[in-house]
Amino acid sequence: MTSIILGAFDQFKWQRHITLAALNCIRRFTDQPYELILVDQAEAGEGGPYNRWGIIKPDKHLHPGDIGYSAAMNLGVKESNPESEYLVFMHSDIFVQEGWLPTLIECEKAGLGDVIYPDQIARTRDNILQSYQEEWPQGHDEAGLFLMTRKTYDESGGWDERFKAVYQDLAFHRKLYAVGKTLYCTMKTFTTHIGSVGYAYSTEAEDANLKREGTILNGAS
Repeated sequence: MTSIILGAFDQFKWQRHITLAALNCIRRFTDQPYELILVDQAEAGEGGPYNRWGIIKPDKHLHPGDIGYSAAMNLGVKESNPESEYLVFMHSDIFVQEGWLPTLIECEKAGLGDVIYPDQIARTRDNILQSYQEEWPQGHDEAGLFLMTRKTYDESGGWDERFKAVYQDLAFHRKLYAVGKTLYCTMKTFTTHIGSVGYAYSTEAEDANLKREGTILNGAS
């Protein structure tokens, strides 16, 4: 079984519609046993409820308040079925395709990497190859969806909750690398990633987060 943990901060109606589309893709294109956990950090407000259509209703819908993406992912794991062998972490602006989950699991079982990413539109082969050559692969960070075993998550120590809004995936990668874990991006499946819509901040607040969390990231050992 797989626990799919999707973090959302749907402050506005248009954001909620994007999250609904992401949930719908998961429900439509995921055949293997799974649970879908939505960690919703904003009040419904003008967006309205998620369960307008029962088919896309998450199995667990958590409302922890604005705790930040990293803490939301850790909370999702805490509330997940402990018997789930695999964990999927994903942003709310990603649309999967048919066969995505078994493809990622097959790559992990084949020993291609401890953490498996799909390709995403629109990235080129050159982008992917370049990401492998960098110490901290930015291309992987941009994917916004990855799969690992629960064992890998436990050994990493989980997400670094100092990172609330930016650099959270990159900071998590560093924790994974520190315990000897490897990342692998497969082109056997891809996601459509809208990007830059998952968290609603003013420009001033976003700039402040970039500065604060960037300082933490650059100062990390």
